[in-house]
Amino acid sequence: MDLRRITLLHKTKPKRLLLFFTNPISSISSPSPQSQPQSNDSDQNLLIINKVKSILSNSILDTSKCKEESIRLLSPSKFDYVLFNIQSTVNPKTTLNFFSFASQNLGFRFTLRCYCILIHILIRSNQIDSARLFLIRLIDGKLPNVVFENLEYKHIEIVKTFSDSILKKSEENGSGGVAAFDLLVHVYCTQFRNFGLGIAFDVFRLLTGQGSFPSIRTCNFLLDTLVRGKEFERSIEVFNIVYSSGGIVNPDVRTFTMGVNASIIKGLIDLDKLEDAKCVLKEMSEMGVVPNVVVFNTLIDGYCKVGDFSEASALIEKMTSKVINPNEVTYYSLIDGLCNVGRMEEAEHLLEETLSRGLSVRPGVFNSIIHWLCTISRLDSAVRLIREMMLRNYRPNEKVLTKLVNGLCKEGKHSVATEIWFKLLEKGFAASTPTSNALVSGLCKSRNMKEAVRLLKVMIERGLPLDIVMYNAIIDGCCKDGKVEEGFKLRDEMVKRGVKSDIITYSALLHGLCDKGRMDEAVSFWNEIKRGGLVPDIYMYNMMIDGYCKAKKVEEGRSFFNELVSQGLELNSSVYNNLIKGYCGDGNMVAAFKLRDEMKAKGIMPNVKTHSILIGGFCDVRKVQEAKNLFGEMRTEGLTPNVVCYTQLIRGFYEIGEMENASNVMEEMCAFGVAPNEYTYTVMINGYFKMSDQKEAMKLYGQMLEKGIAPDVVTYNTLINGLCMTGKMEDAFMACDAMSQRGLVMDKVTYTTLVDGLCSLGLSKEATLISEGIIKRGMVPWHVKEDTLLICGGYLRPPECDPKAAGICAWAKSEKICRLYVWTIEEAAYFSSSFTTSPCPNKTLTVTIDGAELLEYQKEEIGKDVADSKTPTVSKETLENPVLRGLSSLEANEKWKNCEFADLWLNEKEAYKMKQSRFE
Repeated sequence: MDLRRITLLHKTKPKRLLLFFTNPISSISSPSPQSQPQSNDSDQNLLIINKVKSILSNSILDTSKCKEESIRLLSPSKFDYVLFNIQSTVNPKTTLNFFSFASQNLGFRFTLRCYCILIHILIRSNQIDSARLFLIRLIDGKLPNVVFENLEYKHIEIVKTFSDSILKKSEENGSGGVAAFDLLVHVYCTQFRNFGLGIAFDVFRLLTGQGSFPSIRTCNFLLDTLVRGKEFERSIEVFNIVYSSGGIVNPDVRTFTMGVNASIIKGLIDLDKLEDAKCVLKEMSEMGVVPNVVVFNTLIDGYCKVGDFSEASALIEKMTSKVINPNEVTYYSLIDGLCNVGRMEEAEHLLEETLSRGLSVRPGVFNSIIHWLCTISRLDSAVRLIREMMLRNYRPNEKVLTKLVNGLCKEGKHSVATEIWFKLLEKGFAASTPTSNALVSGLCKSRNMKEAVRLLKVMIERGLPLDIVMYNAIIDGCCKDGKVEEGFKLRDEMVKRGVKSDIITYSALLHGLCDKGRMDEAVSFWNEIKRGGLVPDIYMYNMMIDGYCKAKKVEEGRSFFNELVSQGLELNSSVYNNLIKGYCGDGNMVAAFKLRDEMKAKGIMPNVKTHSILIGGFCDVRKVQEAKNLFGEMRTEGLTPNVVCYTQLIRGFYEIGEMENASNVMEEMCAFGVAPNEYTYTVMINGYFKMSDQKEAMKLYGQMLEKGIAPDVVTYNTLINGLCMTGKMEDAFMACDAMSQRGLVMDKVTYTTLVDGLCSLGLSKEATLISEGIIKRGMVPWHVKEDTLLICGGYLRPPECDPKAAGICAWAKSEKICRLYVWTIEEAAYFSSSFTTSPCPNKTLTVTIDGAELLEYQKEEIGKDVADSKTPTVSKETLENPVLRGLSSLEANEKWKNCEFADLWLNEKEAYKMKQSRFE
């Protein structure tokens, strides 16, 4: 198809800003030389011509000659005639000065053709800048005394005059015509673009219609200007005029590129015409013009935008066959097109190919692919591309980065997310507030408060913006981590920085107090909230109710429940469930069921959680059959018991020693399609170990692994404890290895269990090594209170002969230790006599020894001094374990390791080694 047909395919002709052909051109043009009136006296005419010539051909303007009457009285048309004939002999600078002097001092008026001739003279003498400035002033109406026949059509006059006079004279002497036309078109495209590109187009069309063409460079400039101005139809028409010029101008590769561009874009608007652009390649070949990478890229981009990737691929093959290598623009068009139609895997593959070729990639491509990878959870690939972006000093899109950080945090890859955050900061691309919020929130949810606070400090140091979302996340994290004081400090700091607390801030702090059982402080804070004008919502009431119930103060929780009702707030199942749980915790099942019935009466139907609480409550008071009956009630109400309900019932049977029934419940839940979870298996394993059935416990552990249920720390601690109780220390350590392989970290309970197990087998050396490991990790065994120091028998005997005993005393005083647990009479006597007063203010120093020897010690060692207020109290501290009652000292030494004090139980090696690093 001939590209010249493209114009004919467009029904609508370009709109004209000036109606060129409504006025006959001849009626407004300047008079031609032949039409000038002739003087009867030819000698007089020749005299004038020579006089003007003598003035203008001189290197310096003689203003005195300009003032002569013969010159001063010349008419515009007469001077027009003279200048046209002598233009090739005049001095350009002198002529320019004459125009200025005559118009300003003599009131001389010049025809339009005179100004056009002057511009032509300047162009011929290569004074392009002066010619351009003069032309701009002419078009803009800034030149004085210009004679226009019709100001309404002055643009037409200028173009017509250039065509009829300047270019005609150029044909006579063979110079300057094309340059003058180039200047005219260029000025209209640039300086007077605000008139509209339609004028530049019409200037071009009028002049080329008369056979006057600019250089191909100017044609290309006009094409480029029209394409950039989205004048696609006019672009195509200009291309067709150039293409059909008959060799006056020869299109080059840039001309074809502009034509392709216009055709492609027009084709995208009218899809049925997109194929027209493809014909350009054929026509270029016919004219001997070799298409370059820009032409191919333009065509490929067009087909990619309409989703025709088969044509795009064919063009790439043709491109490579001509030894033209695809560049980054080629790949960008393909990748962008594939992304737009959702063919993301192919887009990713092309991106990898682009990177492997060492080509540059636009940030938008990276962002599109990374966003998709995050959506399908291929986060490792997304992270790799983010790093590629940063290597190229590209800033990832905020939305993409936030999505990636959220994904990494959900998968527990907080260290990777943090690394990216700091790398961006190092590059000078500080993450946006939403991205930083996502990371801090993820760290807080994973209880990694140390890292979250570090990020906060860095942001403050760098002056990065902080908002209420970030502060709330960290405050909530601190409270959930039990660091309520830190939460309140952050709240105060936040307020100082001008960030106001909101309902979420208050809720997080209130929840922290309630969760710690600090209900007196919670009530004070509750009142502070109300004084601040904030009305507590149902969630805050629920926190207070739950807090009181956990603190075993159900009636206070009920008071808040009643207040909630009086406030007219809409109750929900969560509020009722918390209060029911409180009554169940108190063993008051009657009150719990009464509340359940009240709940029903108000149209709030008990849910699965309500029943799981009631089932757990019955199990706690050993009414397991009643708990089981609730399952039938649930099914009657259309509720399906979940894993929590079944696990509670299993726990109930295990606690009353009916493991067979517990096993039957587990089989039943599987039959109903309810899969046991790690807690279910943990309860069962613990039950079998308590029943000394290690074989069945280990069988359940194996079954758990086979079903792909990952044991958690509690499961492993239960398993390790059971193995230690049965003396299977090697198996216990193998369980520790399995625990580590799963990425789980051994906690205080794990270490303490291992130490106890080793000591029970007399392996004190090995126990000591583990105890030292506990201290090095900054841990304190799980059953040692903050104000407690335990020194056990045999290790410091006799204590007065052991130099470390004095160190223990000194450390206990400095650390305000007020409770000492010892093993023997000698130790009790030594440590009680070492303290004249209690190191802990407002607390009595208590020395507790093994229950089997306590009575004898009180009789023989203390005697009458027990009543002396200066003597520290030595008491039994509720030793309820019957194993030690009535036993001899020797028997107590053998059985002590299984004794459970009301506060703690430990063995001597662990206790001493736990503390010794503190006072060595």
